[in-house]
Amino acid sequence: MNVRTPSGRWCGKKAVAAAILAAGWISLASAATLTGTVTASDTGDPIQGAVVIVRGTDFMATSASDGTYRIDSLPDGTYGLACDAPGYMGRSTNALWLSGEAVRDFTLDLPSEAGLVTGVVTCGQSPCAGAWVQALQGSNMRAQALSRPGTGGYSLSGLAAGDYTIRALKIGYLPAEAQVTISEPGSDAGSSSATADLSLQPAGPFAVSGLVALSDNPLDKSGSRVRLNGATPELSATTSTGGLYELGGVPAGPVSLTASHDGYQASTRIDFVVQSDRTLNFVLRPPEEPVDPDHFTLSGRVTLDVPDGGPPVLESDTVVSVWAEGGDYRRQVRTADDGSYRIRGIPKGRYRAGASREGFLPAVSDPFDLDANRTMNFTLVQDPEYDWGPGELGQKPGCGCAGADGTAGTAGLLLAGLVSLLWWRRRCWW
Repeated sequence: MNVRTPSGRWCGKKAVAAAILAAGWISLASAATLTGTVTASDTGDPIQGAVVIVRGTDFMATSASDGTYRIDSLPDGTYGLACDAPGYMGRSTNALWLSGEAVRDFTLDLPSEAGLVTGVVTCGQSPCAGAWVQALQGSNMRAQALSRPGTGGYSLSGLAAGDYTIRALKIGYLPAEAQVTISEPGSDAGSSSATADLSLQPAGPFAVSGLVALSDNPLDKSGSRVRLNGATPELSATTSTGGLYELGGVPAGPVSLTASHDGYQASTRIDFVVQSDRTLNFVLRPPEEPVDPDHFTLSGRVTLDVPDGGPPVLESDTVVSVWAEGGDYRRQVRTADDGSYRIRGIPKGRYRAGASREGFLPAVSDPFDLDANRTMNFTLVQDPEYDWGPGELGQKPGCGCAGADGTAGTAGLLLAGLVSLLWWRRRCWW
């Protein structure tokens, strides 16, 4: 199958599939099942009626008489959890990767202080279930609770005397806050309990944008992916050449966002509160690779040889490939903006490497043995037979898949022929 691109060029089905996946048109995400048991720390007994939520989503559950809970069909991702039950102090987790059959138990403590704040959370005009309610002093959370299904009621217990900001958060709604004061028990200054009703108002969607940087490659920042965890259907964006992204359709409230890039450790920000268009930047770092005596790195730079007065260089990717002489290994990467490239984890063996770019003659190395890290540079010379403008025969500037008349361009034919002879043989280069 060949498909015509918006610019009128034709590309094969593999290129179309890759473009569709990169644009986020197809979601292949799988779902997790989260289960666990909620018990009391003082007795070890199961707690019935505890509420468990996946923060930044609408997923929640209530524990049964044996303390167990279950949440199904949760999209794989990184989340924070929270658990609360009447008469106990609520608990929450840091970021957790949840996939497949995930298990997370909770043990809830009895309050050690007498201070208490109660109230009702409403979403619009209705009682709100599963809102995450916090007692804050500055940026420090002193206590937390979850609003109850059916009533929207909550109870923040175990608070010491002091001034607090009570804040409620829920996906799809703007945060709501109230100020309360808790006094020492028995003092004449006030009460050791307070009431704060909170009304959450629906809002959004908004846009989150920013930069995804790669710590060891500040120039080539394209191809990273930013994903809203828990969204169904999946909501994601891919960074441009400069590493910029913009993710629209993000709901108000606390959300979880993950940035990822092939060959780098993913980075997640949970409880990122959205109440307008916001900016969020990420820095991704490569994993700490163990020393492997049988795998090596090929790196270098590709230089473009452009004659004075020659045609302008097209905006196109420069691609570097390395393939095993025996045909059992192949890797391909795009160069950074400065022409540099790095291919890690290549097994020890005998290889060839090559570089290509639309409008230039491909360059292919002689066979070489890779038994240590190696530097290999390429120079690409402009193709004198390349069609640089309208009204000429041959390939038009663009994706490099084919010419305007559906035939292969010069560079494409040369590269395909070289690789077909040297590596692919009966396989297709692209």
